[in-house]
Parts: sequence; C-alpha cells; structure tokens
Amino acid sequence: MLIPLFLASVVENQFGYRQLKLLAFNHGDYDRYAYYHLKEMQSFSSDEWKRLLKSREDVQGLSTFWKWVGLNFDYFFKVFLPSKTSNFGQKLFRPVIILVLIHMSLNFLMISVSGNSQTIMWTGRFDWPSTLKGAELFFYTLLPTHSLNFEQMNLNPIVSFLMRLVSSIFIYQIVLASRRHIKI
Repeated sequence: MLIPLFLASVVENQFGYRQLKLLAFNHGDYDRYAYYHLKEMQSFSSDEWKRLLKSREDVQGLSTFWKWVGLNFDYFFKVFLPSKTSNFGQKLFRPVIILVLIHMSLNFLMISVSGNSQTIMWTGRFDWPSTLKGAELFFYTLLPTHSLNFEQMNLNPIVSFLMRLVSSIFIYQIVLASRRHIKI
C-alpha cells in the first residue's frame, strides 16, 4: 500500500506523524518511514522547545538556571543533538565528518599538552615522523575504549575523557543514522 505524502500536510502533531510512520513501516516503505520519522521528531522538537521556553520564564537567578538546565538536560541528547548532527537520522555522513573534525581538534590538544615526551610532542613544525605519530594517536584514541598509555606515554586524562565522550556520542549518532538507511 502506498501512503500518500499529502497526508503529511493534514497532520499537525507528532502523534499523527507517528501513526503514519508506523503505517509506512508495516508496509515496508522505508523511505516514507524515514521521512515520517523526521517529521515526527521535528514536531516533537518544536513542541518541546515551546515547553522549555515556557518553563524558562519561571527561572529567577543563577542557581535556579542551573537547576533548569539539569532538569532539561535530556532535551539536548534526545532532540537537539540528533537534529543538528544527523537531521534525525537523515544525513549519514554528517556525524562522521563532525566526529573527525572534533576528534582532530582534540588530538591536536592532546599533542600540545603531552609535555616533553619523547614519543610524541609538538615540535613547532610538521614533519613526516611526527605526522605519522599524530595519525597513529588519532586512530588510537578514536575508539572510546582506549587506555591512557600510548607507547610509554601517559595521555592527559582530561583530554582523553573528552575524546571518549565525543567519540561515544558521535558513534551512537552514526549508528542511529545508519539504521535509517538500512533496509531490513
């Protein structure tokens, strides 16, 4: 059964898009399923943003602001981050590119704070051996399960934690985006 796209113009809320999404999934129309999932999440994002702005009006002072941020922290991971990184699973390579760029920046930070290690250090110039060591460090720290030792050098634990956090978040975003493009 083919689900017409004009039904999307009639639907105004996320629950209607959810029904259309489930209908498309049950009939094996994965392209429309992904489209209706996008529309459902955009509608949810709009509703959730209005709710957050309304709840923000009650916040007075810095201590209540941080309490408000803590209470609405899940919005960042459920709605804001997926909408910006992969357009709710519609863009497959955007989270990959963002992961590489952020991880490359953190890799340069790791090299610059490594101190006077003989294994890897910033010499002020780009030469072939240090570029290879930097690339090796990049791929070593790309997975969130890396250890704090790299060729007899202790990695900075704070930068390493940031690398693990960013890698974990964006690997999750890549998996979500790839699931939208796989036809099961």
